[in-house]
Amino acid sequence: MPRNEMWNWEHLDNCRRATLGFCGCGDWIYPALDIFAARAQQGAKIEVKRSYIISQAPNVPPRESICFKMIGDAGVVTETLIEVAGLMKEHSVL
Repeated sequence: MPRNEMWNWEHLDNCRRATLGFCGCGDWIYPALDIFAARAQQGAKIEVKRSYIISQAPNVPPRESICFKMIGDAGVVTETLIEVAGLMKEHSVL
């Protein structure tokens, strides 16, 4: 069988994985952090980066912004997306 017709099992395994990433700030972001921490315990790879948004307006304090990136089983990533979207809707972000 020619090489290009052989099954690439590594590729097939990667098709069962998904990536989810987003950034945000506000009251909803901390419960989202808890959701991502729970997914890490289920074996998903999680990256979290914190930064601060500085306003140009006077007397407005900096706001913390958190960015998440998650790589894991497609089912777990989809569940996370649905759960975080519900959280965002609950806090009137969506």
